[in-house]
Amino acid sequence: MTEKNAGAEVPFLRQVARALLAEQGTDLKNVAVVLPSQRAGLYLRKWLAQEAGKPLWSPQVFTLATFMEELSGLRPLATEELLFEGYGAYRAVEGQRAQDLRDFLPWAGTVLADISEADAHLVPLESYYRDLRHWEQIEWTFNNDPLSEGQTRMVHFWAMVGKLHTALNERLLHQGAGTTGLIERTAVAQAPQHAGRWGAVWFSGLNGLTKAQQAVLQLFHERGAARMAWDADHYYLDRPEQEAGTYLRTFIGRYGKGVVPVGDRLAGGQHRMQAVRTPNDAAQAWCAAELLKNGTAGERARTAVVLADENLLQPLLEALPPDIGPINITMGLPVARLPVGSFLEALHRLHAHARPEAGFVLADMERFLGHPFLQQASTAALLADVRARNRRLTPAAAMRELVENAGLPPGVAGVFREVKDVRAEMPEVTAHALAWARQAMAGDGFATEQIFQAAQVLHRIHRLLRSHAHEPDLVAYAALFEQLLGAVRIGFFGEPLAGIQVMGLLEARALDPERVVVLGAQEGTLPAASAQRSFIPFELRRAHEMPLRADHDAVQAYNFLRMLQRCKHATMVWPEGAEATAPSGPSRFILQLEHELFKGRTDQLQYADLHLPMPRPSTVQLAVVKEEAVLNALRNRLDKGLSPSTLGDWLVCPLDFHFKHLLGLRETEAFDVRIAPNVMGEALHAAMEAAYGPMMGRPLEADALEQAADRMGAGIRRELLPHMGEEQLRSGQPSLQVHMAVHAAQRFLRSEAALVRGGMVITVLEQESALLQPLSKAAAAIGSPVNLRGRLDRVDRANGMLRILDLKSGQVKPADLKIADLTPEALSANKRYAVQLLMYAWLYLREHPEVEVVQAGLLPLQHVASSEPALLHVADQTALGRALLEPMEELFTTLVKEMMDPGQPVVHASKSRHCTFCLEG
Repeated sequence: MTEKNAGAEVPFLRQVARALLAEQGTDLKNVAVVLPSQRAGLYLRKWLAQEAGKPLWSPQVFTLATFMEELSGLRPLATEELLFEGYGAYRAVEGQRAQDLRDFLPWAGTVLADISEADAHLVPLESYYRDLRHWEQIEWTFNNDPLSEGQTRMVHFWAMVGKLHTALNERLLHQGAGTTGLIERTAVAQAPQHAGRWGAVWFSGLNGLTKAQQAVLQLFHERGAARMAWDADHYYLDRPEQEAGTYLRTFIGRYGKGVVPVGDRLAGGQHRMQAVRTPNDAAQAWCAAELLKNGTAGERARTAVVLADENLLQPLLEALPPDIGPINITMGLPVARLPVGSFLEALHRLHAHARPEAGFVLADMERFLGHPFLQQASTAALLADVRARNRRLTPAAAMRELVENAGLPPGVAGVFREVKDVRAEMPEVTAHALAWARQAMAGDGFATEQIFQAAQVLHRIHRLLRSHAHEPDLVAYAALFEQLLGAVRIGFFGEPLAGIQVMGLLEARALDPERVVVLGAQEGTLPAASAQRSFIPFELRRAHEMPLRADHDAVQAYNFLRMLQRCKHATMVWPEGAEATAPSGPSRFILQLEHELFKGRTDQLQYADLHLPMPRPSTVQLAVVKEEAVLNALRNRLDKGLSPSTLGDWLVCPLDFHFKHLLGLRETEAFDVRIAPNVMGEALHAAMEAAYGPMMGRPLEADALEQAADRMGAGIRRELLPHMGEEQLRSGQPSLQVHMAVHAAQRFLRSEAALVRGGMVITVLEQESALLQPLSKAAAAIGSPVNLRGRLDRVDRANGMLRILDLKSGQVKPADLKIADLTPEALSANKRYAVQLLMYAWLYLREHPEVEVVQAGLLPLQHVASSEPALLHVADQTALGRALLEPMEELFTTLVKEMMDPGQPVVHASKSRHCTFCLEG
């Protein structure tokens, strides 16, 4: 047998076990083995016992992480401990300039990861942070200009991070703890003291190593204690163009070939791979279930299902038949994505939006009390009482009284206390809420497990708040809870050495199943779209030999090919149909195999399209019959006045219109620190109105527009201050949102200044004008008043033409503003902005009988190259004269009659894909 073929059919860990026994004998208590994962250790012990055929001392088995911890003598910190220790170090460094905990949390995770990574790669900290500070000064060096405010801020930021790094490490070392990177840096320093601790240290199945891990391996190698067992294949090892062999080529050249011969299975012609396209994400799970069901019990026992997309775990569990046999799952369901996550989000939103003394916001109470975790008769009664008050705000004392009247357990009242001291009171409020949910969901084991996991997180947060002096506000408390909950998984039980093995790509390292089914094998997921977030510039990463994106991809390429090198049959599954969430085609790894390894071997790689008989939801369409109550609600809406946006909602989807405007359902936004789109839009409109206010009634002047552009940043921030603090607006996501809004507004104003300099005469006549006009023909047709109303952002005259203009912060396609004629058939759902402008034109011409002709258009502030509006076209004409008033009224009357037609039920519009409330959309 040649070196290339030696051990090709034998699992890697079995080869390691044989080599261990051959060299060390059965007394392995003074031997350490370092493996890629804990699961690999289970398999190694299995093979050792099987090869020895008798009882023996087990070697000390480590993962790389636990081995570095053993050498360093430091313990790793849980996420929440590290965040609080990091904040303590940050406050010590910054003193009075330190941000609140709520502003620290959004960027802390990235900075702490960067700090850890620098330590893990043994970066010399003094020169490293000097380079980061100088990086921001390069532009100043070349341009001879003073540093901008942003550059000055970044110079200070990196100076602060350098001090934070040192302070945090000192703080953690004093406690015998460390970040992952600090543990590794310390392990390098402590390794010489451990060199004689083991007779041999077997480094087995390793690939991508940090600089610190390489330094430890080098030390044991120089002392003659290291044994290397590389898990490699000649296909990618001998070909420099194969990124999968990047690390191993270096390590084998440095430390030797190792005790396990390099295999040659990939190019040996024994593999069979099937690439399966599915119509949507969920179909991948049904594909795997079908493959497993069609196999024998023996084949299933030798099969691994690898989830490149971990979101497919729950669909897979639902797709597997109950009689599939033993199954072992090494992954867990993320608790934050389960109902308990939205329950706690609703609770935190309820308290974050509460007004001192005024109480809780109605929309937040509806969201919280309507959560599935609280669905019981007494809660429904409480929600009905809250709605019956018909008040936007309900004081805490009134809520506790309503709780008592609804007959709910006494502890529930504690959920609705007014929180003044978050650190002392919010954990108790959360505990009451979880207890309420546990009582309401009694008998549901899965819900109870979710609540238990959330209670564990609450206990950890409570312990931290007691042991640290930090005073979080409600936003920081919610963000901390969300971060911690996001890291918690509900695990599954199973026998790790028997049955179907379900795992992530990392867990598959060093294991050799005979059959592999990979789900989520699409580009962007395999390999993952991006590595961990980092603030470190690419050029400085490269200069300090820190990992780049290419290194990240090389590791993933190795994990992928290593998973395949000893299996007999692999199935790669990805979604590519029109129903897929984000269709991106097969992974580049599959395409590389097709054009390289399997080139000309059509019998080894086959593509297939999957069409499984998947269970489908009921096809019964929800329809609301227009009974008298519905028609009366419509009449009330029409009497108050039908606005352009309301009519647009009806054109897009009548059922969504019904939920939103007749039933009064309100959309709730995710709880986060970003500026809500509606708040940003209102601030932008108000700032633009203030900018043009002094110029109204006279021709615009270029210099005045330029000056208004310079003041726009202050204007937008002034409008946002009632909604968000100054410090928040200057950091994180809100800072980016403000910058983009200011930039768009300034670009618009300067573009209009350029038009004025070019000779255009523009006079702003009106801003924010409210209009209301009766639609007489429609009123006569339905027998009740019908009014149209609207608010015009701007009316101006440009070179003699009167224009009605509406500011839009989003994008609008010019084609959507073109109407072939004034008939209902010409108004598809994407013409909602055209209908809006048409209504504005009708309202203005009715309000101003002296005006003969107008233009109506949108001023899109996003990606605008000019301040020229996108104009409404009716039959290819932009000038809308009084001759169109009658056809416009006929069109609006026809739409109102359709809306009020009792013979037409309210149903979902099949082409609408973004309904707020329709389940179909």
